[in-house]
Order: sequence, then structure tokens, then C-alpha cells
Amino acid sequence: RAEDEDDVSPYKEMKTLARAVELIRQDYVNEDQTSYEDLIYSALRGMLEELDPHSDFMEPKDFKSMQQDTRSEFGGLGVVVGLKNQRLTVVAPMEGTPGFRAGLLPGDVLLEIDGKSAEKLSLRDAVEMLRGEPGTTLSLAVSREGEPEPLRYEIEREVIKVPSVRGARVLEGSGPKIGYVRVTQFSEPTGREFSRALDDLSRQGIEALVL
Repeated sequence: RAEDEDDVSPYKEMKTLARAVELIRQDYVNEDQTSYEDLIYSALRGMLEELDPHSDFMEPKDFKSMQQDTRSEFGGLGVVVGLKNQRLTVVAPMEGTPGFRAGLLPGDVLLEIDGKSAEKLSLRDAVEMLRGEPGTTLSLAVSREGEPEPLRYEIEREVIKVPSVRGARVLEGSGPKIGYVRVTQFSEPTGREFSRALDDLSRQGIEALVL
């Protein structure tokens, strides 16, 4: 029936959404929060969050960041950052990267990134600020246990490559030759990296594999 078709049509509810957006733009007290993009992105985030914990809306900048992660190659400092006691903290600098060479240490608390306080930054925003075009310079201020004053660094970003297949080797011991290889994450290069590791282990005559 015609009325049943109307029930599944999105246009009526789209009018409701459009009207709500216009009212917010017209009447909300803070104009900085009422651009069409901000409002529609917020609506999309809410819509996806209502489905289940695994559904999410990604803004273009978040999608770009995800693509960098899956390529395992990006411009940055080469430091893993996490939240510890609600503070942005260096978990570990990756060996051979600009952050490692500059002297950043596990446990360093980020105070400033390019002159901006890191106190209220989300982990996602902090990672986005740390990354950037190779060859550009980033200033950091960190707090380190045992140091009375903040430590300041000027670090040039480089292309950071994150291998996802590590530790390929033949395990020691008598008996059958057993190969070992560890996959730390799944990304675009993982298949190629694993294939190379397995070929190398096969040339060494392994009879079994611990993956």
C-alpha cells in the first residue's frame, strides 16, 4: 500500500533532521559549534554509536589516519603514546626513530606539543599533532621523573615504518627444526613481510612453525 511505502521512505525524517540543523544554527548560543559540517558529523557519530560498540563514523582526517596506520608508514617521531593516569605519556620510542635519537624515554609525560598544552588533548588528537610531513619540525615539552624542570625538544619528523612481522628465527634445541615468527599487527604490508620471513625460514629447513 502507498502508506506502507511512505513508512520506509527516508525523506520525511531527513526533513526533520534538516529542520533541526537549521534551528540549531539559528538559535544556538555558540556559533563556533554550528557549522553544517560539525552538526552533520555529530549526527552521523550519534547514529552509528546507537547501533553497537563496533560501529563508528570516521571524519576524513580520522580515515586518513587509519589509512596511515594500515600502511604501517607515516611521517612522525616514532614514539608510541598512551594514557597513564589520564596524562599523555610516552610508552616507548621506537629504536632508530627521531624520538629515540632525541632522547625521549618511556614514562615521559607530554606537557606541550608545538606550544599547545597537551593536558586536555585526547589521545587521537595528540597522535594527529605528532604526525606530519617528513622534514617538518615539532617542538615538545615533557615532564620526566627526577627532573625539576620540563625538558624541551625540537625534533624533525621522518618517514616511520612499522614492521608487523618480527622475531623470525629457528628455535634452538635438538630435535626437529622449529621456526618461530611473531605477527604484532595486521596491516597492508603484513602479508608480504610474513611471506619473506617464511621463505627465509624454509630455506633454513624448518619442519614446523610457531606463529
